[in-house]
Amino acid sequence: MSGGGRRREVVEARGVVSYVAVRVGGLGPPRLGRLLRVSRQSILRGVEIGEHVMIRNGWELKSFWS
Repeated sequence: MSGGGRRREVVEARGVVSYVAVRVGGLGPPRLGRLLRVSRQSILRGVEIGEHVMIRNGWELKSFWS
């Protein structure tokens, strides 16, 4: 998931990680970008993608904390 891979599965997985880490975990996009070795902009885009993936799959944030 780190690096700039653009395959759909990688993009969606990174998006879900970004969404959960930023929206719930409070991790800042620059810090998460450094951890995943992608740009801050990729993280911000990923947050949007991750939200759509979560909705599409019927996933709830609380399921990540069980």
